[in-house]
Amino acid sequence: MPVSPLHRLRAADSSTRAGAYQSSEMSVDTGWHHHDLHQLIYAFEGRLEVESPAARYLLAPQLMAWIPAGLSHRTHIHWVRSGSVFFMPDMVEDDGGRIRILRATSFMREMLQTAMRWPIYAPELPMGRSYFETLAYLCREWLQAETSLHLPTTRDPKLAAAMAYTQSCLADSSFAEACRKRSGPRFAIASRNRRHLRFA
Repeated sequence: MPVSPLHRLRAADSSTRAGAYQSSEMSVDTGWHHHDLHQLIYAFEGRLEVESPAARYLLAPQLMAWIPAGLSHRTHIHWVRSGSVFFMPDMVEDDGGRIRILRATSFMREMLQTAMRWPIYAPELPMGRSYFETLAYLCREWLQAETSLHLPTTRDPKLAAAMAYTQSCLADSSFAEACRKRSGPRFAIASRNRRHLRFA
């Protein structure tokens, strides 16, 4: 299990129970950490990556990630318009202990966009408190319809390096050709009617 320090977004004596955090102007790999609050993270444009000890998740604008309080994770954000909403644990029950992926409807996106008006580190305002209480009720409903989309993760340094290289090259149209050239024995499908591989 990676070392996971607590990352606070508000003062320890703050009475703020929920709030938002803008991450649009950031290029950061956070390192392993956890929060004392639930987190709902979303990329309004572009994509970001969230990783737990169990799996990795690539978040395009169609997907949101729910990260329960206390769960060790790390986030990779690089100049994408994005943000998070944080809730006190008693506002949304979560006993799953894992990241959950939600399909982002237009309504959900608008709710998160509006939530950015009330930062988690600012004093709580009555309108903001009411808004986040409503959003918390909606999150309870959304969590019932999670989707199972994730990528594998590894603790092996060589596999981790290979996975990082692959991910960095996904946008390159010549990636498949480069893989073919760099492979040792090349694999080819012997026949569409045969379900085995042969060395070419």
